[in-house]
Amino acid sequence: MEDNRVYKLERIGEKVQVVQLYIDGFDQLTTQQKIFIYYISKAVIAGRDIAYDQRNKYALETRNLFEDLYQFFKKVDDIEAIGFKKDTFKNLEIFIKQLWVGNGPFDAYTGMKIVCPVPRDELQKMIEYATSKSPLKSVVGGNVSQQLDKLTPLLYNENWRKIITDKSPNTDWIKESAVNFYSENFGLEQVKAFIEKEGADRYPLNSSLVLDESTGDISVEIWRAGCVEQNIPPGKYAKELSLINEYLEKAIPYASGEIQKEAIRKLIKFFKTGEENDFREYNITWVQDFSQVDFILGFIEVYLDPMGGRGEYEGCLYWKDLKLTTVISQIGENAQYFEDRMPWDEKYKKKDVKPLDASVVQVVMGAGGAGPVSSIGVNLPNEEQLREKYGSKSIVLNNVSNAYDKATKEVISQEFCFDQNEIDSQVECGSYVDSVATALHEVLGHASGKCFVEDPSKCLPGYYSTLEEARADLCALWHIFDPKLIELGVIPNLEYAKQLFRQEIRNALLTQLKHVEGNQLEEDHMKNRQLIANFILQNSKAIERRERDGKTYFCVVDFDEARKQVGILLSELQKIKAEGDLESAKKLIDTYGLYVDTQLRDQVKQRIKKLDIPSYSALVMPTLSPVYNDKQVVDIKVTYDRSFSDQMLEFSNKL
Repeated sequence: MEDNRVYKLERIGEKVQVVQLYIDGFDQLTTQQKIFIYYISKAVIAGRDIAYDQRNKYALETRNLFEDLYQFFKKVDDIEAIGFKKDTFKNLEIFIKQLWVGNGPFDAYTGMKIVCPVPRDELQKMIEYATSKSPLKSVVGGNVSQQLDKLTPLLYNENWRKIITDKSPNTDWIKESAVNFYSENFGLEQVKAFIEKEGADRYPLNSSLVLDESTGDISVEIWRAGCVEQNIPPGKYAKELSLINEYLEKAIPYASGEIQKEAIRKLIKFFKTGEENDFREYNITWVQDFSQVDFILGFIEVYLDPMGGRGEYEGCLYWKDLKLTTVISQIGENAQYFEDRMPWDEKYKKKDVKPLDASVVQVVMGAGGAGPVSSIGVNLPNEEQLREKYGSKSIVLNNVSNAYDKATKEVISQEFCFDQNEIDSQVECGSYVDSVATALHEVLGHASGKCFVEDPSKCLPGYYSTLEEARADLCALWHIFDPKLIELGVIPNLEYAKQLFRQEIRNALLTQLKHVEGNQLEEDHMKNRQLIANFILQNSKAIERRERDGKTYFCVVDFDEARKQVGILLSELQKIKAEGDLESAKKLIDTYGLYVDTQLRDQVKQRIKKLDIPSYSALVMPTLSPVYNDKQVVDIKVTYDRSFSDQMLEFSNKL
């Protein structure tokens, strides 16, 4: 079956490969589990529009407009015959697909704005032609020119809110970021003052802040559906959250047991009230539910918020691969062993670590922060106090990782590995050690270490996410050489440990530069990788920079020294987190993680261009179709027959 599968579906421009996501083993689930999956998948999709609106206040309106134009002009056989330039529809098609990939007109990897390739006058002409034939719902008020005036800064101004989240030193993070958590008239100092005022920011995860310039008053738009019984008025995203709740209600009868049912009821309550304590109660129940089919849904990761507090909408539905989970779960079951062997000071070590839940999963559906572009690992909940008291769940997204590997990894390895020995190691160990590293990162990394401040994320605004991701990556690099992993059967030998160091250094110092346009990094994961690699490179002789035939390579030549430097940096980052030391975080991250070598960046881009491979991949999810018997859902059928465009339009309720 594997050999006959089609993974690569289409290319979108130079950067994006669209790949099919497969869900092996779905037919082995029970009918109850399948129907549960179906209703949760509908809930995941129901909140998708929230993710667009969060990226920019004009992003959803832009998507709707371009979807309508795409559907109209796709039916036109000869666009030149009706007075348009030859490449007009092609450019329109590329742009709407890029917009789908990024949940807005932004690069899904770097967050940089993608400028519309259809000229403003040509776009207006297209809208006027289409509306002359048939009304378009997305054309607001009938005044095309006025609507385009409003959207022009987002579509055409390269310097207006040019990146989703801008946390560059000496810039106003609020005014420069495109993200729609704060009204445009806000500045960084005003937001800081409000957040730091005791009791003012009561909804730090799920609200937008709006400034009234005439009075200076700040109002809070809470993201909630509202609740008539409790006399709670609806808030922002009430329509989407109410629909999510409808599907969650339908899923409850098919949940695996009482704990999962209770967790869903508590999530419904949170979406109604928006209260922080209701979300906390949901998370406490969720981490105690070990159902095979599980999901993540709501306002989860805070990477989009320059202040590191407000959560991006994310929905991710999956089930545990029980066979693969057996091996990886050994890591979580021995969490105390690994905590005891952390390189940091004893006072930062936890002494009562509970066995941690670790699973290898098959993802069925992802939206918002989990789709069409997805991470390959997750550890939740994010709240530090909950993790310490109740534990956490870590998942490795196995089929997502496999789909990504099919897209580009082999070709990239051939180009950036220094010799045949590195290539052979990549082929033998690379994919598997990726999964192990993700497990170590999510299970041992994020769950480790004591904190002496109540909420380190509030002490380290703008730097916490980079620091925490670096800390988790360093935990993986530190523990991968522990012989316990061989004893547990997690890795067969230390060649896998060496391979992890090689590929982490290659990615940080070379291959991730393919995404970079300027002279500095903005995305937290990219900064964390470079922080680690540059720290080792500049403070030891463990890594050699080698040149051959005009190409640069980085080779790990002393693994013991490299691991020693990992321990030094890891200890420092744990101390910074535990103490909430903002100045030390700034110094480390801005020194080692921020700026890139632009000549090396250009070299990497040129090498990638010659290979003609994309920078990253976007997923087409499996299609789930209900089978009915007398209006009752009795089974779910899985197919892989949707194109990327058709699936995106279906998710937008336009097919």
